[in-house]
Amino acid sequence: MQYNGNANFTLDNSVWDAQTYSLNGQQVQKPATAASSASVMFGGPLKIPKLMQTSRGMFTINYQLRRSRSGTSQVGTMPTAAERAGDFSQAIITQGRSPSTIP
Repeated sequence: MQYNGNANFTLDNSVWDAQTYSLNGQQVQKPATAASSASVMFGGPLKIPKLMQTSRGMFTINYQLRRSRSGTSQVGTMPTAAERAGDFSQAIITQGRSPSTIP
């Protein structure tokens, strides 16, 4: 049995992300994000001199780290006073052409 280990580091940035989907038809800016993650693992047979000489025991040490930054803003519309009261007769679709139907 031998000792082994590995290390991993990953970077992510919003430059590589697709454009944000807009639910109401308004132009939405893509939020800026950045993230990084790292991990290190080391393991192998557990050998303690004068106490444990066989290779029956194993150990593993693992460390993981993740950091992210995001600056997001949400765009949305508030319902009118009539809509909050349950009157949707003046509600229109996002393009502003025809009344909406609420089943």
